[in-house]
Amino acid sequence: MMKALVVLFAVAMLAVGCNSSSGGGSAGSCTTMSGGSTSCVEFGQGYTASSAMSACPSSSTYSAGACSSTNRVGHCLITASSGGATASSTISFYSPTTTADAMSACTAAGSGGATTVFTAN
Repeated sequence: MMKALVVLFAVAMLAVGCNSSSGGGSAGSCTTMSGGSTSCVEFGQGYTASSAMSACPSSSTYSAGACSSTNRVGHCLITASSGGATASSTISFYSPTTTADAMSACTAAGSGGATTVFTAN
């Protein structure tokens, strides 16, 4: 389930983020709880607050702030380019998700051509 969420956000990045004009920084975050696990996507380069809210699934909670680092087991930077524009987001994974599962989900997000970098913490 966690891999499916990460791939969903990677696809949303290409569809929504690469069409906006934000130069960088955080455009907000989106927290999702599914199957006892929590993840949070922080929208960065290529996003506006409006496009970040649009990319946030209805089952998630949008916040204008950044994702929390409390109880985070790792985070995955995803960068995608399309039509000369670049979008990036960072997905944070929280306990009880294991570091190995978070790393696997991060790798899966790159299957659509996006670049991913996982950092454990």
